[in-house]
Amino acid sequence: MVLMLIFQLSACIAGYVLRGNTVALVQQKLIETMDLYGPNSFEVTKLWDEVQNDFTCCGVRNSSDWLGPLNTVDSQGVPVSCCPRGSGIITTFNCTVANAYRSGCSEVFGNWVQSHATAIGLSGIFLVIMQALAVAGALWLANISRQEREFP
Repeated sequence: MVLMLIFQLSACIAGYVLRGNTVALVQQKLIETMDLYGPNSFEVTKLWDEVQNDFTCCGVRNSSDWLGPLNTVDSQGVPVSCCPRGSGIITTFNCTVANAYRSGCSEVFGNWVQSHATAIGLSGIFLVIMQALAVAGALWLANISRQEREFP
């Protein structure tokens, strides 16, 4: 348990120290997961769609990043989550490079993570402290229980 606390604390510290590299780290992970986008990998697809919708971005650097992984070079098609959707659309909706969000997700999402790194790190350290207090409380109760068994 103590080893787990040390690992969590070191992860929080490392995350805080590496906060300047967040855009590059986010870009690397986004590139790694682009090829997994599609019906065979629901979790990755859902995560990509949520990031693109929430941060109004498309692809890693821009919308044309999707043309290779989706094999849509000819049609210029990108995921629907890359495009703003107006309300009341009745006809078919095609999301292409031409009408997709202009910003890439690595920069937009990476900047968001970087700007919230302090809060994320402090939250992690708070959780580590709470876990350490829980372990200390459990050890204290175990000690009291043992003493009562030895000296009734």
